[in-house]
Amino acid sequence: MSSEEERHWRNATIIMLLVSLLFLAIQTFYGFFLVWYFQLFTIYIPTLISVAVYLWVRIKSRRRRIEGLADY
Repeated sequence: MSSEEERHWRNATIIMLLVSLLFLAIQTFYGFFLVWYFQLFTIYIPTLISVAVYLWVRIKSRRRRIEGLADY
């Protein structure tokens, strides 16, 4: 995995987290405006998936860097 891929996943995760927080804030201050299961499947589950994939990519790239340093 390249650092570019890691950067792309980090950016996607940040955007998804911001969208999730925005929806939570709107829902808190203005009440429900979307059906809860629509929010769950279109916002919150994809956010969790992007966080999981970003962490996986980050751990994998860090592990490769550490293994690369151990070879020298």
